[in-house]
Amino acid sequence: MCFSVLTACKCNPRGRAVIINNRYFDDDSQFREGAEIDAANLKNLFASFHFEVVSFEDKTAEVFTQFFVLFCEKLLSVVSNSVSIS
Repeated sequence: MCFSVLTACKCNPRGRAVIINNRYFDDDSQFREGAEIDAANLKNLFASFHFEVVSFEDKTAEVFTQFFVLFCEKLLSVVSNSVSIS
């Protein structure tokens, strides 16, 4: 893919990055070893790109749902050029 026009984002912060880090799951036998290192690396990466970083650790699906409902409501009230959820 070739982009003929590139634009620089000069705002600071450039946006928000939301990191969801689950190390523990409902089944106590499941544990993601090293998850805190992954989360720290992601936080540092996005911070170096001048994003505001919000992170959550070991929260329930209900907590995430409430957060994203409020987050999306806030996004609707602000001009935004991109949103990425993965």
